[in-house]
Amino acid sequence: MDIDPGKLMDKLRLKFGSEFEIHMMHNVYCIKAPGLLTADDIEECR
Repeated sequence: MDIDPGKLMDKLRLKFGSEFEIHMMHNVYCIKAPGLLTADDIEECR
């Protein structure tokens, strides 16, 4: 699944403001946030 990093950041900022952390290693994202992204949210990040 290819994720557009810019769209992902926009979605996280929209949903969580500055209340999240994101790290990427070996094309795997690790996100710490006060909530979850839905399947639709993730689809919008493609």
